[in-house]
Amino acid sequence: MQTLSEFHECHFLPLWVQGRQLDMKTEASYRQSISWWSRLTSDPPMDQITDHTVASFIASLCKQPGRSSTMMMSSVAKHCRNVDTVSIAT
Repeated sequence: MQTLSEFHECHFLPLWVQGRQLDMKTEASYRQSISWWSRLTSDPPMDQITDHTVASFIASLCKQPGRSSTMMMSSVAKHCRNVDTVSIAT
């Protein structure tokens, strides 16, 4: 079973982002979010992603350094939306 980052690179980017000719900023945003996912969850196979995996990802994002002390909730929400969009495409 593929991981979310493998699916992102092999299928999501070519079909959803590049295939629809979305701008480079959008592509960079998805890449950044998937990079956070990979670092914070160890990128488990998609069939092994549980509610606990997702909750841990969100909690870990909230603890990441940000401009003030930790990542802003709007940034956390953006990364969660992007990861969710990729996962729905599977």
